[in-house]
Amino acid sequence: MAPSDVAVRAGLSRSTVCRWLTGASKPTRVTLMAVAAVLGVDPAKLVRRA
Repeated sequence: MAPSDVAVRAGLSRSTVCRWLTGASKPTRVTLMAVAAVLGVDPAKLVRRA
């Protein structure tokens, strides 16, 4: 699924998702959970461990 599709389905702006992908910002827990629900995955799968 394209990032723009994820944004629309999660009720987010495309620019918000773009900022996450470029590292300019990070999602909140609430938005991370919304994206995980759209993708049908556990939110922990979306978090990169350092």
